[in-house]
Amino acid sequence: MLEKSIDIAFLKCRKCGNLCQEPFQTKCCIVLYCQKCSEEVEKERKEKICPECKVFIDQLFEPSRLGKKILEWEQIPCPEGCGEIIRKFNLNLHLGSCKSKIKMKEYSCKMKDCNFKSQKPEFIAHIQEKHLDMVFELVCSSQISERKKYFKSSQKIEINENNLDVHCDYFDAIAFIANSRSEENVPSFNFSSGNINLFVCFLFDTPYAMTKTKLTSSGGRNEFEIQASNDLEQWNVIGTMVEESTCNVLELDNIEKYSYWRYLLKKCLTPNTLYFGIHWYE
Repeated sequence: MLEKSIDIAFLKCRKCGNLCQEPFQTKCCIVLYCQKCSEEVEKERKEKICPECKVFIDQLFEPSRLGKKILEWEQIPCPEGCGEIIRKFNLNLHLGSCKSKIKMKEYSCKMKDCNFKSQKPEFIAHIQEKHLDMVFELVCSSQISERKKYFKSSQKIEINENNLDVHCDYFDAIAFIANSRSEENVPSFNFSSGNINLFVCFLFDTPYAMTKTKLTSSGGRNEFEIQASNDLEQWNVIGTMVEESTCNVLELDNIEKYSYWRYLLKKCLTPNTLYFGIHWYE
């Protein structure tokens, strides 16, 4: 249906009487025909005479931009059956997020010895319940493999439980230390409250000029400032870590040695992200 203010007769084909879907118009007097009918009229007429005003003209029909624009505002029901009434010009945008279309698509689990098939909501629940640990393992191991050459020339700085100053919503020191020395995906800390300026700080006995740092997680979209200090009062911003994957690496443009290094939360878009380890490289 169209808005009541639009004259529906104007949008009907003069030949077949139906609403024009691909509107063409007579070039001289702007009367609408659908494309198919305009082609038929041209074939029927031996001379270039307008079927409406009877004048001679070189080109009888041309695409009607005005008619097409008006028809794009026509309201139609969603073809996928979700029940929404949408404008034609919004059809493709709507189909990209249509609940009925997404729901009807069936997904097959690719995990070994699993034959589960379902639509999207049930499929996501299945992965979370049955295979979440394996997904983390596959993703993280792939990221770690890609980064091995990257860190070959750098020396990883080891830490211990006594070298930590933590101000976050949850922290498992034992799991964190174990994960920092291996690559096990053990949940160790998070920022579930979403409050900014929370941090994890490393207190080194010897000052280091860090050149790289790596953050492994369950895959968030949070932002951290990498800060350094020698007195715990004056903090210098060395870089900004913006999460883009489960394994995020940042090269630090730094030549100064500092005893204290920390990750300070500046933007928290995914507060329930689990962090498995922070690595420092000299």
